[in-house]
Amino acid sequence: MSQSEDSGSVLDRIPSKPSTHLRLITFNINGVRTVFHYHPWTRLRSLSGMFGALHADIITLQELKVGQKDVDATVAKIDGYHSFISVPQVKKGYAGVGVYVRIPNENETESVKKSLKVVKAEEGITGILTSHDTKIPYKESDNAIGGYPEVDDQVATNIDSEGRCVVIELAINTVIISVYCPANSMGTEEGEEFRVQFLIALLARVRNLKRMGKEVILMGDINIARDLIDRADAMADLFKARELRRATPEKFEEANKEQVLAFIWQSIPRRLLNDILMDSLIQRDGGLERVLIDTTRKIQGRRQGMYTVWNTMTNSRPGNFGSRIDLILATEDFAGRTRNADIWPFLMGSDHCPVFSDFEVTDIEGPLPDVPLPRLEAKFAYKFSTTGTLDSMFAAARKRPSSEPASDSPASSPATAPYVKKPKTAPALKKAPVKPMKKSSSSNSTRSVLSFFKKPVQKETIAVPESPSEQIYVPFDDIPHPTPPSPSSSSQPVATVSVINGRFALSGEEVPKCKHGNPCILKTARTDDNKGKKFWTCAKDKGEVRSEADRVKYSCGFFQWR
Repeated sequence: MSQSEDSGSVLDRIPSKPSTHLRLITFNINGVRTVFHYHPWTRLRSLSGMFGALHADIITLQELKVGQKDVDATVAKIDGYHSFISVPQVKKGYAGVGVYVRIPNENETESVKKSLKVVKAEEGITGILTSHDTKIPYKESDNAIGGYPEVDDQVATNIDSEGRCVVIELAINTVIISVYCPANSMGTEEGEEFRVQFLIALLARVRNLKRMGKEVILMGDINIARDLIDRADAMADLFKARELRRATPEKFEEANKEQVLAFIWQSIPRRLLNDILMDSLIQRDGGLERVLIDTTRKIQGRRQGMYTVWNTMTNSRPGNFGSRIDLILATEDFAGRTRNADIWPFLMGSDHCPVFSDFEVTDIEGPLPDVPLPRLEAKFAYKFSTTGTLDSMFAAARKRPSSEPASDSPASSPATAPYVKKPKTAPALKKAPVKPMKKSSSSNSTRSVLSFFKKPVQKETIAVPESPSEQIYVPFDDIPHPTPPSPSSSSQPVATVSVINGRFALSGEEVPKCKHGNPCILKTARTDDNKGKKFWTCAKDKGEVRSEADRVKYSCGFFQWR
């Protein structure tokens, strides 16, 4: 797709939908102030224009990157939509999620009106945050959505203070959870602890809501690639190591069953996600109930290359070398309403692309409840000027020097960190010093989470699990954590660094050439086994090689330790 194309030709690729379908969209926007610097949004210049072009009924945005005082009319007062926004309580220009629900017209069907009627809305997962109207924690409110996980108050506060979740309940007994899950891009033990705590609380909330008889839709940037085919770098590494066999997309996972299952097992967050998916490739081994279905996979099957985020630092988007971490997951009954679902990688503006799912709501019956708009709606929750516009923002930007990107290369996402090959011997596990989750009264609550992550002795088969069983709560103090690998006994000598033809090299060191005959670039390994070690590799962008022309265009796979 050429950037010279006008906005109409790009947006013409957005499929229309019947008036009886509800379109849900998730989009990590990577900064609501910068997305409009990119085609095709430069001409629309407003969220209402964007939402209309996408035919959005309910759209969730992640990484708004605005603080409490920065929530203005351009972000919160969107023509034709109700806005529900959560931003970090401390940090500025970080995280932030928004849920925007279309206001139906008078001539639309009652089923559509009911499907778009928001009856309750909350910030956060745990219910610890204070309601904007009652001024008491959501979980203590008479109008609570419910299903809150049993979490220590301090842990709950940590989870919900970063503006990562908005929960709304619709009049059709359906709860939508919009999230921006943490990624632990720095690879720290503390970051991994927070990430796992967040996921356990989030997925416990989903299960609890389902047990209450509600339908649940979990959507947003989950920051987890659920399967091997959802991580281009993982597949490339395994192909390079000759641990994967070439096969057609339909037969790839069956031909590489061992590696496919190992990929799921090697990451605790990935295993947690798969443990709630009814369509997971790993068999259910008891314990946690599986209640969600991946609506994109439901429509697209096991299609490969369906990535939703790309590392802009390596310009991997043109070659479609990315990860699929933006998901729309739904409980079984609602997932059964899915009529269309896909990704829109041709829409720029972020390192992520939008993901959509269309649901049939024709047969939804019952009267439209007469309840007031929840006080989390932005016009109640935030004090902002109604005079600001995106046009005025652009005018102000033209008056000052700007370092904003002018191309389709916004800041890199940490979500495409290199795949860590699972060691043959599992690393030692230890508990991290955090406050524990409160124990459930369930008789199974003392069961260690280790039992959920221990690899079974029997060889697994790829299959959708049978019917779910009772849920148990997982205590935070039982969360396993890999012990960081000990430093290598051999130390590298200190050396100066020079630049040869724009490429870094040790002084006096000859830069090797790749299979293309071009000088290599020097990179640093980030896998646990070789973290910090330098290696030479091809300077070309990674991409899927399907033809001889691709072999010239994309990385040749050259690799050499320095």
